Amino acid sequence: MDLATAIQQHTETAPGRRTGLARFLAHCPVGDTFDLVPAHTIHFLQILIAQDAAPHTLHVYRSAVNAFFRWLLRRGLVAFDAPALRQAFVDQAALMPKDPPARMQAPAEDDVRHLIEAAYAALPSRPLDTRAGQREYLGYLRNIAIVETLRATGIRPGELVQLRLCDLDHANQVARAPDGRTLHFDLESWGALGRYLVARGDPVDCPLLVWQAPVFARHDPVCAGQGLLPMHRLWVASIIRKLRTAGGLTARSLRRRFGQRLLAATADERGTAGLLGLKRPENARPYRRQQ
Repeated sequence: MDLATAIQQHTETAPGRRTGLARFLAHCPVGDTFDLVPAHTIHFLQILIAQDAAPHTLHVYRSAVNAFFRWLLRRGLVAFDAPALRQAFVDQAALMPKDPPARMQAPAEDDVRHLIEAAYAALPSRPLDTRAGQREYLGYLRNIAIVETLRATGIRPGELVQLRLCDLDHANQVARAPDGRTLHFDLESWGALGRYLVARGDPVDCPLLVWQAPVFARHDPVCAGQGLLPMHRLWVASIIRKLRTAGGLTARSLRRRFGQRLLAATADERGTAGLLGLKRPENARPYRRQQ
């Protein structure tokens, strides 16, 4: 099977592994899954180490590639067997930093409140009766909606930029994530999203095109006149960095906050895993608050 196609199929159900597998694909010397060998995972890890990748990056990318190789093995898309892959995992461990990566911490509630306040306070500087001012105003409303959506739903940035208008269920104030799970908004986040979409004023004379338009679109001068173009997930991280007052607050830490609060309130690992888009209930356990 074509390696790029296999990665695409795998990341449809595991979008959090997309970045690590894209990096692996860029360095992999073969293009077919049946040409893969377990040593390719070790070679990839050695490349990352030679490039001075951060310990957290090493752990995340290693986990993504190993999960992908296990997925290929279960589907009979590789020529090696399970013992060979297990031995590669052992050999990888010898290369990894001895200290585990720092555990992701949920942001303090004051920091989250300050982030929201900063988003509302970042008012446009240009007059609204100019095109530049209109674009800036739409970007302002979009950024508020992004911050509120991250806070309220626990969505990943890569999933957020993939949302299309057809994914929104206005009657029930929910959305469908790329992996099919339901994203539940609260009043503040749904209201922020609604204000942004109303101000955007998508054309009503081409419903099929609008149906597939991104929920969160670009409003920078470069895309002027090109219609509604989707954002990149890295822009979401940039928006958070510009607005935050605490250095450790990121989209990922907002997702951890969502998971921690949900698990603490319900003690339901299966339900928490489902709302976070995790494949197995036990994957929700790291979201338990540390005493």
